[in-house]
Amino acid sequence: MLFKPRQKKYHFPMQISVNEQRIEQVKETVFLGVVLDEHLTWKPHISQVAEKISKSIGVISRARFFLPKPCLKTLYYCLLYPYLHYCIIVWGSTYKTNLHRLVSLQKRVIRIISKSTFDFNSDPIFKELGLLKLSDVRQLELGKLMFSFNRSVLPSKFNNYFLLIHELRSDVSRWRSLIHSFTHSILIN
Repeated sequence: MLFKPRQKKYHFPMQISVNEQRIEQVKETVFLGVVLDEHLTWKPHISQVAEKISKSIGVISRARFFLPKPCLKTLYYCLLYPYLHYCIIVWGSTYKTNLHRLVSLQKRVIRIISKSTFDFNSDPIFKELGLLKLSDVRQLELGKLMFSFNRSVLPSKFNNYFLLIHELRSDVSRWRSLIHSFTHSILIN
């Protein structure tokens, strides 16, 4: 797979071969359960996750007539949450518009679990059920990663992924504990 920006159009085909064996160029591929596309938009992965979640929502929707809320919540954690949680640090940082379908499906299922109407505000339901929104799941996983980095328990491959601000700047400031990645800045105490 050749990763390339969306803006630039490549008009020439790339011919790559290893040991005289031609490698076919593809637009997307699955690696460790995550669908990678050539522009790294994560749209194919999110679409795949949405399809799996939609099937699980049907199961929970039928079960709501027979099971109490705690059992429906357990079904949520068994059937939906693993798909929302898996590698969310990688694909969860995409545009909000790309994540909109998953957010809508998650809101739909919690309304089913709480036996609310389809237009009921979802924030109180998340609090009542003690569930995390998709954005909160990503923040939690990112926080776990930063905590592990700060405690130096990550594999050595991650040593150069992040820098503390005091390693970049010599002045003393209240932002010394800020961790700098090349895309985000995260405060770790």
